[in-house]
Amino acid sequence: MSSFDERAAQWDKNRRRQEVARAVAEFIKPYLRGGEGVLDFGCGTGLVSYNLLPLPKKIVGVDSSAKMREVFNNKSPDPTTIYALPEIPDEEFDLIVTSMTLHHIEDIETLAGLFRSHLTPGGLLAIADLLPEDGTFHDHGNEGVFHFGFNPSELTRTFGKEGFRQIALSSPYTIRKERGNYPLFTLILQRERNPHSK
Repeated sequence: MSSFDERAAQWDKNRRRQEVARAVAEFIKPYLRGGEGVLDFGCGTGLVSYNLLPLPKKIVGVDSSAKMREVFNNKSPDPTTIYALPEIPDEEFDLIVTSMTLHHIEDIETLAGLFRSHLTPGGLLAIADLLPEDGTFHDHGNEGVFHFGFNPSELTRTFGKEGFRQIALSSPYTIRKERGNYPLFTLILQRERNPHSK
């Protein structure tokens, strides 16, 4: 059982996680028209995507933790349109959101291409994660952590190779711990074009 499986039942009781999710969702909402299909990559218990309701018409969460998916699905008001899966389904979405997940992904360039393939043309990608930190953020050590935060400009360049352009950037929340303060950013990118077309 993974550490995320072990913590899933208590995950939503952490006030800081609730505050981060609300801050990220509130920054994203003005860019939604309503009626979107949303993919929440690394959804956990769905804290961010459930805070986007009632705007999306459909939310599909994806997470490697079975226990996190279980909590996500138990909160769903309609399991036919809001549910979590272990892998990304073979369909396109109007919005992909990923919050506090990217630093657990080793190959960001491959992920950028994967996200592009699952976004509608003109679709949005919202990334929330840590700004560069010194490796002290995680309470349980750095196993499974591949990046100690990100420079948003560098992320924009990486995703730009797959046809994304930046449309918004904010630092909506700072996580304060005894050992330091850890600012977050939320970066919104748009799938603009096919990067392989002339």
